[in-house]
Amino acid sequence: MGFGVVSLTMGNLGIAFGENAKYLGGGALANGLILDVSAAKILEKAGIDVGLAEAGAVYSAAREYFPDKNRYISVSGCPATEITVKSGAKVLSFFDGEEKIAAYSYENADGQKFLVFAFEGYSMSEHAFKQYARGEMIRQWIAAIGKKLPASMHGNPDCYMLCKENESGKAVWIGNFFSDECMHTTVTLDREYSKLECINCTGKLIGNTVEIDCIAPYASIGFEVTI
Repeated sequence: MGFGVVSLTMGNLGIAFGENAKYLGGGALANGLILDVSAAKILEKAGIDVGLAEAGAVYSAAREYFPDKNRYISVSGCPATEITVKSGAKVLSFFDGEEKIAAYSYENADGQKFLVFAFEGYSMSEHAFKQYARGEMIRQWIAAIGKKLPASMHGNPDCYMLCKENESGKAVWIGNFFSDECMHTTVTLDREYSKLECINCTGKLIGNTVEIDCIAPYASIGFEVTI
């Protein structure tokens, strides 16, 4: 995800957009799911309560309002769906002022937790995802449901991350797909580590964070941390 990076692993939480929702196993519902409006409709039709009461007409959204930060973000004509949500759902953002729901979180009677977007995950405008406010929303929701990301970073919208881990540590790859260098990038890990080995970069390990001095334009770096 390019809005400042998050990485997801199996057993932590998941993302299901569109038709992918038809192929979710039962275990996927136990760890928290991020859904687009099509996936939410598919799960509701299958008898799984994701907090979606009704989905109506499709419209073009111009901007998104995040009330917790009193922030408006342009989403450049994002195709969105008019939705209503069930009692207990918490609306996190609105499209076009406070007229239409853009995103909400929900926990059903079985303890299954969802973050749902009122747009199509595969056809939304780039600005609907590639923004700091969306990254903050996802990270805050993940923390609220009691999960931890293996690795995350904020403030580098054109960096992308891969993460692999085992019982003794984890390896992280970051690619900078932009013409500006990324200076003093901080990667937050899910726990503290004692040893750091850098690849194609220099940095330092401080508890549960890795501070990378520089990622050059169109370059990739990596590091490995161990317990």
